[in-house]
Amino acid sequence: MKSAVKYFPLALIYSRLAIGALLVALSYLGVAHFAALAVGLLTLGVLTDVFDGIVARQLNISTEKLRRLDSAVD
Repeated sequence: MKSAVKYFPLALIYSRLAIGALLVALSYLGVAHFAALAVGLLTLGVLTDVFDGIVARQLNISTEKLRRLDSAVD
């Protein structure tokens, strides 16, 4: 179980990439209530951005590569 936990910050980083793609797709499709969906997805994105760093530091797996990936996805 512990080995799977070390990938949690990476999953949070990639989830922001998926959230961004979803926002673009929803905008392009012109879905109803896009503004409310966008606010919710952006809030989720900010939370994952905050927590990926916190979790990585707590698990002592914060590396240069992980920080660069985080910056690139942001």
